[in-house]
Amino acid sequence: DVYKRQAYSPKKYAIESALEMAKNQYYVFMDADCTIPPKCLETFNKYFQSKYQAVVSIPKIRSTSSLLYRYLLPERLATWGICASAIGFSKPFLAFGGLWGYTRQAYDTVGGMSDISHILSGDDDLLIYMMGQNQLPVVCCLNPEGWGETRMPQSVKTFITQRRRHHSAGKFYGRKIQLGYLGYHISNLLLWILPLLEPSLVILLIVKFIADFVLLFRLKGIFRETINVTNLISFEIGFLIQHVFIAPLSFLGKIHWK
Repeated sequence: DVYKRQAYSPKKYAIESALEMAKNQYYVFMDADCTIPPKCLETFNKYFQSKYQAVVSIPKIRSTSSLLYRYLLPERLATWGICASAIGFSKPFLAFGGLWGYTRQAYDTVGGMSDISHILSGDDDLLIYMMGQNQLPVVCCLNPEGWGETRMPQSVKTFITQRRRHHSAGKFYGRKIQLGYLGYHISNLLLWILPLLEPSLVILLIVKFIADFVLLFRLKGIFRETINVTNLISFEIGFLIQHVFIAPLSFLGKIHWK
């Protein structure tokens, strides 16, 4: 047992230990700081009764006046949109450990945590990815009664640690998703670099801004959020910093939980 504790990621060990003792067929997981509306579990149960094997919900962020929140709100909108789109195309690879659930059948089908026990992150992303690989029916909850609310990172340092942990799971995805992410981030970086080499190419960067703004305004309606120009500017600058500097750091050195 001591060896198992040392070999396992602490969170995965806790989840697996709990599921070994669980007797029911449906499981819902949420972070300690997440709060849910009265009909949240009822909403999850409706999805399970509709034969979905996993339900990916969203833990919304409690509003603050901080600069970090101005970036995180549109960044979360974009991530929720990517998550819902991937699930819609039956290619899930994102989930949010703050609030989601799955069946015993889904957990057993992918072999539980056995293949990812040594990875610090990924008890949500990698599990949902493996469920997709096994062609299990997965749904993204777009019903507000099934959404939760969580607090945002308490500091920039905490935010960077969280993002490094989340990004680090990417090296365990399949090659297609890895190449997709690589192409996405390289193309975004090039859109910032090319105008420095050829000023006329700034038009490409402008087109990117317009496309991002249109997408985010569409997503804010789906996920019932309010964003403004400050959010959009913070998103473009923060996104560049996160994916040029923070994301690469996720693949270097040892990742810690906190």
